[in-house]
Amino acid sequence: MESHKERIRKLVELTNSEKRGMLFFLFLIVLILYLPKVVHRYLRDDLEMNGFQSQIDHFSEDRTEERTTPSRKELPIHSFDPNTVTVEELQAMGIPTFLAKRIESYRLSGGNFKRAEDLKKIYGFDEKLYVRVEAFVSIEKKTKTEEEAERKPSYHLNRPVVMDINTADSAELVKIRGIGPIYASRIVKYRTALGGFHDVMQVKEVYGINDSLFTNIQDNLFIDTLPLVTKIRINNVEIKELRTHPYFRSYKLCNALVKYRIQHGNYKSPEALRNVRLISDSVLNRITPYLSFE
Repeated sequence: MESHKERIRKLVELTNSEKRGMLFFLFLIVLILYLPKVVHRYLRDDLEMNGFQSQIDHFSEDRTEERTTPSRKELPIHSFDPNTVTVEELQAMGIPTFLAKRIESYRLSGGNFKRAEDLKKIYGFDEKLYVRVEAFVSIEKKTKTEEEAERKPSYHLNRPVVMDINTADSAELVKIRGIGPIYASRIVKYRTALGGFHDVMQVKEVYGINDSLFTNIQDNLFIDTLPLVTKIRINNVEIKELRTHPYFRSYKLCNALVKYRIQHGNYKSPEALRNVRLISDSVLNRITPYLSFE
């Protein structure tokens, strides 16, 4: 009797022809699975190469067309002075717009064309264009008086900007070297809160203005001999109102001033403030210009 193992071996054992058939069947499966991928990749590469070649051909045609076709139609040029000619006139002569604007900007920045060759100073004004316009450049010669006037220094241009710190607005303050829109706005706001400056040195109290900056701008500022500052009626003001002033932010100081007034009567003069415990000489000197004792 056959053993169990032998029966199993006979069941799974294949003949040579069956083995060949199995291998062929496996080959067909692999071919079916991978053939579409191989074909797709081959076709894609072929399409990409064709597209790349098409781009090369197209680029070659464009380059050939560039060489055989004029870049722009040359317009007639007439005599012109580069120191006075307008952008529109240059454009009408076929000068590219960007070059026409650069010529105008060069003049506006203080540049002057003394000879035709000076056009080459303009970035982008190439030799080919210069040869085309050179014969038409006609620069008007200045008189001796005009030349002397140009050489004569303009002292008024170097004159420092000077302004009354109590009347200058933000637009005027930014004219001072070192004062930008932010500082100008802060100065105006602080001046309003104070009720006006009575001393130029108070500008140093504006947030952000350090000693170095103040030293640079100090000569640009002045205060009228009779500064118009808004005064606080110290004998009528209440604590809340008093604290809106930058010099009276301290609640203790305001409370002490009002309580002393209630207990001892109105203040007759700045000296009377010395009786308030929190009023030192420095504080008194600081606040006195803003107080009215009526």
